[in-house]
Amino acid sequence: MKNYWFLLIACIGNVLLLTAQPEDTFVIQRYSPEISFVVMDSTHGAQSTVIEYADFLVVIEMPIIDEGGGKTKHLDEDTERATQFREFLHGHFSQKPIRYILSSHWHQHSLSGVTPFTDEGTRIITTRKNWSYAVDNGLVAKEKLQGLSDKIILVSSDTLLLPKSAYPIQVLYLDSTYTHKPTADYLFFYLTRQKYLHASCMTAVGYDDLRPQGSRIYGSRLVDVRRVVTERKLDVSKIIRLGREYFAHRSFEPGIYNYAEVAAYMAAGKSPEEVMEPFTQMSPDQIRLRTDSLLDLFTAMGLPPGVLNVTVYKLIEEKEYERAVLFAQLLNLYYPGDLDFIDTLGEAFYFQGSERQAQRISNVLMIHDPEYSGGIEGWRNNRRELTGQ
Repeated sequence: MKNYWFLLIACIGNVLLLTAQPEDTFVIQRYSPEISFVVMDSTHGAQSTVIEYADFLVVIEMPIIDEGGGKTKHLDEDTERATQFREFLHGHFSQKPIRYILSSHWHQHSLSGVTPFTDEGTRIITTRKNWSYAVDNGLVAKEKLQGLSDKIILVSSDTLLLPKSAYPIQVLYLDSTYTHKPTADYLFFYLTRQKYLHASCMTAVGYDDLRPQGSRIYGSRLVDVRRVVTERKLDVSKIIRLGREYFAHRSFEPGIYNYAEVAAYMAAGKSPEEVMEPFTQMSPDQIRLRTDSLLDLFTAMGLPPGVLNVTVYKLIEEKEYERAVLFAQLLNLYYPGDLDFIDTLGEAFYFQGSERQAQRISNVLMIHDPEYSGGIEGWRNNRRELTGQ
């Protein structure tokens, strides 16, 4: 299920050194002696984090294909581009082998282009559900699968990686009790020596958000981030996200922020659940009667449409299907024309049992984008995952 946020990515400032070579399409920024951020080209939003050890490299996230969760079927991997990336890393880091690729989830901005690396012995850290889903939906060609079995490390609990190295990494497993994840399984990576938490696209925060502006609405995924930090008693100095932010002067910065500022931002704001609680307590009849006034109020509040999207899926989880449909309809009136939100409405109808309405919306999605998230088939899989039926 989806939680969509349209928040900016943070700016780090003068501590970064741009070191891209003109002949390369890859862009690399050195953040510290051992940590660099790399994007596949200047148009990419998703970045890899490269950690340099004395004799090898570890890469967090493999976003060869710069797509998120919009494409859930017919996945593929750009092996040609991945081979170029592998050779770029070899050239830039003195031919050091890439020992591990760490992938937080199965979306293509996290797990794509891995086989050119595994061909040279790189091992992939992921979860069983994420790897199985990616493989079942075409990420890796069938003829390549047999040679990958000893290269895939499937994590199902917190695991300490490279404990005796200069930079141990704690792999943190987010199970089904974490309800704000974009995929069923999710991994965080805690750099224990640096005290950096790599939370990838769970870090829904941006540079402007961290400025002191009073109470605001923060992304629901940050609820899970805070829980990970609190329950595991992590000493986090900085938090790293998947993407980067463009600025008007055509520069960009990778997303890495002081965690203390993120915590202060959350303390001064409200979660989507807190903001929407008065509205979700309304009866279906009240929602219908007050549609116009609710839309006016959302506009006056500056409510991000993603908050409504989160609300729909929260109501689906709570089996409040009639309210889920009504809020999905409000979402599409509030922010019309977005395929993701049209998909949300179709899924709400599907869970409600209104299959004719769901099929109609599925047809609309397929007309706009035949390779969209799967329509009826995708919603059926989501219901099976959520309810076991």
